[in-house]
Amino acid sequence: MEAVVRPVAALLHGLGEGVEALAPILGRSAFQRHLRHLGELGVDRVVVPVPGESVPAGLSARLRTQADAVGWTGQLEVRSAGTAPEAAGLTPSAPVLTLTADAVFDPRLYRAVAAAGGVAWVADRNPADEGMVAVGLRITGVDGSSLGALAARAEATGDVRGDAPGGERDRLVLIPEMDAYLPHLRRTLRPYWVRLDSAGARARAGHHLLDATQKGVLDIPARFLHPPVENLLVRWFAPGPVTPNQITVFTGVIGFAVAWLFARGDYAPGLALALLVNVLDGVDGKLARVKLLASRFGDLLDHTLDVSFEFAWYLGLGWGLAGGDPTGAPFRTAVGLIALMLGTRGISGVYKRITGRQIHDHRAFDRAFRLVAGRRNIYVMVLLVGVMVGSVGASFRLCLLWAAATLGVYVLRTLGEATRTAGGGGPR
Repeated sequence: MEAVVRPVAALLHGLGEGVEALAPILGRSAFQRHLRHLGELGVDRVVVPVPGESVPAGLSARLRTQADAVGWTGQLEVRSAGTAPEAAGLTPSAPVLTLTADAVFDPRLYRAVAAAGGVAWVADRNPADEGMVAVGLRITGVDGSSLGALAARAEATGDVRGDAPGGERDRLVLIPEMDAYLPHLRRTLRPYWVRLDSAGARARAGHHLLDATQKGVLDIPARFLHPPVENLLVRWFAPGPVTPNQITVFTGVIGFAVAWLFARGDYAPGLALALLVNVLDGVDGKLARVKLLASRFGDLLDHTLDVSFEFAWYLGLGWGLAGGDPTGAPFRTAVGLIALMLGTRGISGVYKRITGRQIHDHRAFDRAFRLVAGRRNIYVMVLLVGVMVGSVGASFRLCLLWAAATLGVYVLRTLGEATRTAGGGGPR
């Protein structure tokens, strides 16, 4: 387990008039993002040094308002940059995390510098001369004559290797050498950082924030067709008051309306709404992450509604195709499809217990198979073709066969990994 240095406070410098640091990017400012990620490290005190002998009128209240909007309940102080660290309650015996206010950092960078231990820089490769340049995020000891002098040390330019204690390499968090794989996104993503110091910087920051919400291993529709529309909707919703949970509930209502249409035999309008549901299903999670509103309740609500209305779709299709006869073959197809999907979920859990990895992205075959594995998005596409050719019943039966094939592949993969592990290969 990583040994994390818990800074007693963070020094958020360079805020100045706060124009860039306090302006929203996808619904949240750089300042608010700093507070959220500092809170995740256990930092409950933030000191903001500002130029001049006095604090600008209204700045403290403005910062507090932004802090309250993201649930920051820690101590927040605005002081003159000329204040001595000791007067601000910062002592040499305690580490302090210093960071640039008008910048957007990948959440992994905060954790990485805390895990480095002691005084540590976060540095990236300088494309101009191949040297390592500080990104404006570091843990330091309190050894400056003022808050401004202490903050200035994190603003080093050029090669920073000589500034680490004794030039020790393990005190530099080098972004090019960090593990870029994100298990929860099932993809590789280089840690990002953007200084908000140019006209295009805000656009780049928004791009990085949105890109960091996109999962990498998905079925064909979710991987290639949905993201452009999802991202457009997230950019539209982010500045406004609509919450991710509201979108989740709205998506659920439409989802159950689809089941009702299927049960009535209105397959074309039902599938049109199903396509909308499949797109909206990716919007709430992305919006929650970019607006710092992700929660356990939201995740539980999303997954509960997803499973509920999806199974209702298949039962509705079976009911409609069977003419309301629960003993008819189409309704039995619906029950069989749900049973196979539950079996797939179960075997996926077994696979993870055996290997420690998700079956979707463990090996190259798994990542390729995930593109076409039986899932809701794939079944909607199959059913859409069925409507277009006038054979919904046949396409529904094809979904059942697709689900059976998917379960079969997962069972074989699980048995193969179990055999390899039992033979001494071990999970990896």
